[in-house]
Amino acid sequence: MRSKNKNRNIIVLLVLVLLMTSCAKNLKNDKGKPVRNPKTGQNMVENIICQPENKDVRKLYEDNKVDLNKLPKCNQFKPGSGAYEGLFNSILVKPLAYIIIKIAGLVNNYGLSIIIVTILVRLLLVPLMTKQLKQSEQMKHIQPDIKKIEKKYENKKDQESLMKKSMEINELYRKYNFNPFTSFLSSILSLVILLSFYEAILRIPAIYEDPFLVFDLASSAFVGLKLHNYWYIILIILNGLITYFSMKKNEEMNPMPYPGMNIMMTTMLIFVSFMVPTAVLLYWITQNIFNLIQTYIISSREVKHGNL
Repeated sequence: MRSKNKNRNIIVLLVLVLLMTSCAKNLKNDKGKPVRNPKTGQNMVENIICQPENKDVRKLYEDNKVDLNKLPKCNQFKPGSGAYEGLFNSILVKPLAYIIIKIAGLVNNYGLSIIIVTILVRLLLVPLMTKQLKQSEQMKHIQPDIKKIEKKYENKKDQESLMKKSMEINELYRKYNFNPFTSFLSSILSLVILLSFYEAILRIPAIYEDPFLVFDLASSAFVGLKLHNYWYIILIILNGLITYFSMKKNEEMNPMPYPGMNIMMTTMLIFVSFMVPTAVLLYWITQNIFNLIQTYIISSREVKHGNL
């Protein structure tokens, strides 16, 4: 058990180091204040990976002493373009940005490209997510036995009793072929992918020059509503509903520790979705729809075949 916890801590540490190696930096003026796009309300990113084409946006960068000539045009960007910026950018952000740019060139729209790339990434993760969902369902059957073991050693705090408790729980895991590390790994991967998407989206200026339907991909719903574009309400409601039903379906397989927790988390995510760029919100909605469909298909199939 100690060995597993040690390995888990090492992975967490490596992931944190990976994520801290580089990130998007706000463009600041000579007074040290973030520079905002007056049209979209978007905080400008200093370390973009390719040149913006919009004249007004280019001027904002040039006025704040960013040499755009050092950067490739977005349609000429490659994963190896630019200086080395750390592992996170080199192995995740830049390759992901490259794929988004290339697919956008094929479908002629960055919003549609984000949706397609999100689906492709989630398809690649289907084997791991399938295993995680099966493990979550198994946990429902194991939980009563775990509670019995915990009650058995409830008032025993000596080292020998703690070791026996750990051994009995591990034996229970082996009996049901349950690996708690699977859910942990899946959660870490989901976090890394979310941050990679977020970073890639922020650092591709061409995304913010290309509208998607009636939405400005650079604007947040908050800014869009201030500009009287009430179509953003549909995105917020859609994201809230999909998030709620996705959490509710997951709760059926892996009950949350506190009642009403899914409602609280959904409310928080709705609040956050008012603030993030629409491009990020598109990724969020697409991922949640995919997860909801995947969870429903896997749980229905497994129950039908009597595996759960």
